[in-house]
Amino acid sequence: MQSLTLSATETEVPVGTSQQISVAALLSDGSTTLSTSQVWSSADENIATVSSTGLVSIKSSATAGDTVVIELKALDLPGSGTYISNTITITVDDPILSSIAITTSAPTIPRGTALTLDKAGTLTDNSTGLPTSLTWSSSNTDIATVDDNGNVTINAAAVLGSQATITVTAPVETGSTDLVSSSVNVTAGQASLQSFTMSASSTDVPIGTSQQINVAALLSDGGTTLATNQIWSSSDETVATVDSGGLVSIKSDATENDSVVIELKALDLPGLRTT
Repeated sequence: MQSLTLSATETEVPVGTSQQISVAALLSDGSTTLSTSQVWSSADENIATVSSTGLVSIKSSATAGDTVVIELKALDLPGSGTYISNTITITVDDPILSSIAITTSAPTIPRGTALTLDKAGTLTDNSTGLPTSLTWSSSNTDIATVDDNGNVTINAAAVLGSQATITVTAPVETGSTDLVSSSVNVTAGQASLQSFTMSASSTDVPIGTSQQINVAALLSDGGTTLATNQIWSSSDETVATVDSGGLVSIKSDATENDSVVIELKALDLPGLRTT
């Protein structure tokens, strides 16, 4: 062997990543195949190690700006004690994004409402962060759409129980075509109660008679049917009572001009809090 040269596609290598060193040999017969024993070494293994095949691995504890010399020694002839050597200098670059995760567990979102998905990134030095831009997408925009901030909106007309896959993608570093991604399924849930109003054909009710209270609901999908559990109550049952259907009965012993407050509480979603 006459000489050898070392090269790499990148000599600035991010913290926590690896880079293969390529070897070009020149033998006395003009051939280029390096077939003798090789010894790879790193000048500072606290910064980077190198394998027997020339794969350099930057330590996750290395600091951007650190440099390390990688050396290859190869015998000039099999069995010879003479080595030909060369080196290449690797510079440690800033860590890059190694993974991204949507941390919100597969949610069921009421039709016509939105939920912001939480996300987290892990860098190659094991720190956390999201240093690059994110791209969000939905597998079915008839069910769910997602904006640039990860806000997922379930279509008001989506079929109850239907699902869409929401995916977030990010380049490992700005300008890179290497991408990492994460996905989660979202499910269209029952519409939630946004508000309701109460009315009656008359709020002046004669003693000993009854009056039906009417309820107009507004649901997140535009519906108007109040289907969740309801709790009716009277502020003074010595004046009037109210049944589970909103029928107010004025006591026969009530006094003219007495007033009573009738309250309705309804769950915004089955099994959740009242509104």
